[in-house]
Amino acid sequence: MSSPNDHFNTVADELSKYPSAVLEDFQAAHSRLEAVLSTEDLGKWTDRGLSIATLTVRSWEAASEFFRSSSAIYELSGSKGLLTWGDWGHELCQDSPTIAIAYFRSSISVLSVMDSEQIPAWARMGRSLYKGSWKSTALSARFFEATPELLGGLLFDDLEKFTDLLDAIARRSYELATESIDLGIQTFPSMLVGKAAFIDLLGNLSY
Repeated sequence: MSSPNDHFNTVADELSKYPSAVLEDFQAAHSRLEAVLSTEDLGKWTDRGLSIATLTVRSWEAASEFFRSSSAIYELSGSKGLLTWGDWGHELCQDSPTIAIAYFRSSISVLSVMDSEQIPAWARMGRSLYKGSWKSTALSARFFEATPELLGGLLFDDLEKFTDLLDAIARRSYELATESIDLGIQTFPSMLVGKAAFIDLLGNLSY
């Protein structure tokens, strides 16, 4: 069985095949996390990052974002949350590195206002907007980018309703669905009551 140091060197060698920032981000994050994670969890985290990097041609960019955010995500969610977060990022990267990049980049801000146990539900929300086209990729990525601002005006349960609304609007127009995200950011914080009912009403009108 290889030692943790051998494992680190093997992964570092693989990551050195990509632009230098990937390896640098990995080494910096590993240096911080090895002091707080168990050997088993550190190995899982390392393997997850390598797996993300090797998924597609552009997934090394997602891996770099994963490594860059990992230490802060651990501080916000602990080892269990960190691994769950990485697993869902891997799932999203299988759909599109663009979506995974947006997910990883926004996660620190999101987890400042959301419980780590809600990571799977949040990831599923954004993933539900992806339908395989470039327009749906852009909408899903925009949802992840906008989540910190949306949660400034919505409860988490209302965010789920809003995602369903976006999905319904996107069936007619992806451009309108994207505009609805921006409108929500502007509108929801000023609505003191009735947000869920308002979303439900818009949902009924969208069909």
